[in-house]
Amino acid sequence: MDVSTAATGGRCGVGKGGPWSPASTQGERDAARIEEHGMDRLKKKYAKLFQAAEEHVKEWNVERSIVEALVNNVANLLARLPVLQQKKLFEGYETWPEMQEKTLNRQLEALERAMARLLQTMDELAKYARALRKTARHAKQLLRSELDGRKRSKLRGTAVPMGDGPSVDECIDDLEKIASMYEDETSLKKLLVGEIHYETTEQDMGTIARVIADDPLVDKACVTSIFERAKFLVEVQGLE
Repeated sequence: MDVSTAATGGRCGVGKGGPWSPASTQGERDAARIEEHGMDRLKKKYAKLFQAAEEHVKEWNVERSIVEALVNNVANLLARLPVLQQKKLFEGYETWPEMQEKTLNRQLEALERAMARLLQTMDELAKYARALRKTARHAKQLLRSELDGRKRSKLRGTAVPMGDGPSVDECIDDLEKIASMYEDETSLKKLLVGEIHYETTEQDMGTIARVIADDPLVDKACVTSIFERAKFLVEVQGLE
């Protein structure tokens, strides 16, 4: 997945013949100050959105590690069921005829508990994926609320820079990209977990466990690059 580099154009309103040149009128200079103030405010809000998104990704990763461990646990419990169903395993315990049944029941109860916790953890995983989508939506709404006095057509498609960092468009697109990746990966994991049942073979469980561990729909290099680019906004605003 290709990730565009940060926009590095000059600051808004600065340059030959710009609003800070001697020929500028007081009205133009005032408008430029308002413009710069509005962009600084927008930059600060986008910095906070990226911080929130990075935190959601960290929380998603924690739950994803738990999902991986639980899937492996379920795989082990399922693998023992056929063994416990073999009569020869309990030969020599004739004085305790219900031993096999009780052992098998305990294994089934442990399996049910593991599956219940797995489903609960999947709900947590989905919660953080939804939080990332909400963050991406909020980034779009900022254009309408913060730049209400300007025509939006002048912003979209022109890669309006916010100083030496990501443009407005890039901020929106990057947050959208992250949200989509984690939504898709969560949906895949949910689909795989839904395929687990008492008759799932050891081979199928191995495949499910590998795919869940690999996170195939998350481009981790892309995610890292996006958050590295966004650190400029955080550093400029002194939010660290």
